[in-house]
Amino acid sequence: MTRWHIFLTYFFVVTILFFVGLTAHLSKRYINLEGQVRNIEMQQWEWIEENKRLIAVIAKYSSAVEIEKKAVAHGLVKVPPENVLQIYVKN
Repeated sequence: MTRWHIFLTYFFVVTILFFVGLTAHLSKRYINLEGQVRNIEMQQWEWIEENKRLIAVIAKYSSAVEIEKKAVAHGLVKVPPENVLQIYVKN
């Protein structure tokens, strides 16, 4: 074998080892990033579920019946409409 053949053999061996190492590094990086994406998706799902629960609570207290129950529980009394004075101001 000539020096040229030996040089080409070493060159190809080193190049192949470099690509194998690079592939391993990129695979590890991909797996780490995939795990981070899964964590972010899980956190996003938890936020969505929490928002759904909060919307349900807000909807519950947005109904007139629930507001009236809360008011009565706090000792407030509903005023009859004839006892309400309304004042209209013209611009």
